[in-house]
Amino acid sequence: MNKQPPSNDYERLRSWTLISLYGSMSLLCLMLLYALAILQASFTDRAIEFYGTTAITVIAAIYNGNACWAYYKCTRAGKPLPRLALKPFLFMAITLLFAGRLLSGL
Repeated sequence: MNKQPPSNDYERLRSWTLISLYGSMSLLCLMLLYALAILQASFTDRAIEFYGTTAITVIAAIYNGNACWAYYKCTRAGKPLPRLALKPFLFMAITLLFAGRLLSGL
């Protein structure tokens, strides 16, 4: 996609915006994990859904954190920006779908 490091202000703004986007999605996953840990006793009858939601949330947090870190390293080092990572968006959508289904029964 981009072959050169972010040289102008627009590319620098784009890179820091993507860093903050991936970082905020990772933080949202961590907050969801905290809420699932607190509400764990409420989901004794739906254990499979609970563990599935927890697993997909951990995976989404890892993908978002890795994407955030990769963009941060490239931006700080002045290297070319990597391609837009779509896996974090995919796993975040699945996480929100599973969490919405799980938490709708409360």
